[in-house]
Amino acid sequence: MIFRLDDDLLRPVPANRETVIGRATCDRRTIHVHDLAAQDSEYPVGSRDAKRDGHRTTLATPLLREGTPIGVILIRRVEVRPFYDRQIALLETFADQAVIAIENVRLFEAETQRAEALRRSEAYLAEAQRLSHTGTWAFNETTTLYWSEEGYRLWGFDPLQGLPSREAMWQRVHPDDRDWVRQGARDARRQKRDYAVEFRILLPDGSARYLEATARFLSSDDGERFEVVGTHVDVTERKRAEQALRESETKFRDYAETASDWFWEIGPDYKFTLLTENAFGSDPAARIGTACWDHALDLETEPEKWRIVRATLEARRPFRDLVYRSARGDGTPMYVKASGKPVFDANGEFRGYRGTGADVTALMRAQEEHERLRQLESDLAHMNRLTMMGGTGRLSGSRDHPTDRHRAQQCPCGHPFLGQKPAGSGRGRGSPRMYRGRCRSSRRYRRPDP
Repeated sequence: MIFRLDDDLLRPVPANRETVIGRATCDRRTIHVHDLAAQDSEYPVGSRDAKRDGHRTTLATPLLREGTPIGVILIRRVEVRPFYDRQIALLETFADQAVIAIENVRLFEAETQRAEALRRSEAYLAEAQRLSHTGTWAFNETTTLYWSEEGYRLWGFDPLQGLPSREAMWQRVHPDDRDWVRQGARDARRQKRDYAVEFRILLPDGSARYLEATARFLSSDDGERFEVVGTHVDVTERKRAEQALRESETKFRDYAETASDWFWEIGPDYKFTLLTENAFGSDPAARIGTACWDHALDLETEPEKWRIVRATLEARRPFRDLVYRSARGDGTPMYVKASGKPVFDANGEFRGYRGTGADVTALMRAQEEHERLRQLESDLAHMNRLTMMGGTGRLSGSRDHPTDRHRAQQCPCGHPFLGQKPAGSGRGRGSPRMYRGRCRSSRRYRRPDP
């Protein structure tokens, strides 16, 4: 399809041989028609248009770029007046120059678009590096060739001062890391291999920063010259997080090792996948891959308890303070108290349980001893009641024996009096039964109640 410009409008023109423009395009040569209106058989469409629009002599020259038509220059006259050969040659020369000009414009626009795309790409790259804290750089044997905007920020260099020298960069590396980092770079350069390393740098304000460097060596064809292209990634926050995690793990390990409790994890099949070192008072490795009831000693004596345990696990519910009898590594019995909660992954799939366990053997033994003593006290109290009911007649309504009354005369604090005399003794049988007594504890004399 060919487009014709009419009054600032592009009108499509069929690229066929029935018009002058189409013939010039198809034949890739200049077409000169002295009177187009009279060429009904040769140019039926073009002749019809000529009669309608009122033009006669027509000259068309194609614009060819490497033999391919990219346009046509069309000149018309309203009268029959053919063009001279010199005019035709001039038009063809102008067409050639127009092709060159059009090609230059096209190349310029393409270059402008590429430059704009490159500018946007560099802007995106700079923003991505800023967000990821990544700087890029390039060196040759002696000179810094390139340093990204984020690289200046990471190392604390001023972009207005120009590219930092390699020596200035090495001065920023932490003194404790400088020698071995430099030696690693030399070894990689000598072996012409890539390398990656983590090290610290010291910024002008005295703060330290952890960087992860990755470099690639690019050698010339003869191997004599090389360039190093690489990245620096700020991993300070990651290193701090790793340090905090190590400290937390150390604290956790210390607590776990010094505490009587232990930590455990089981998988979806309820078998142990993790046990801390103090679990069950023995080497926990022997229990990995087994379930807690594989070592329980009360499965037969307390079946209802274990039925509830299994139902709780199948329902994926947490549990607390489950006490059961188990066996240590040496086979001796022990009491274990366990608590746990179910674990699910990000998709909600059940992954098992995790929780704590504790050796409560001493506590359970103390509770059993306390219960035994309490039962013994109850039995002794019952025996004393039976003895009192069978040895005296008080509960049956009989009169007190004199000896009983003598035995019952005590001071208010519960101790018997010293030097008491039985009733009826002394001067005269009719004298009042009063005598002087003395408490063992207070050593004071009191008159007993009659």
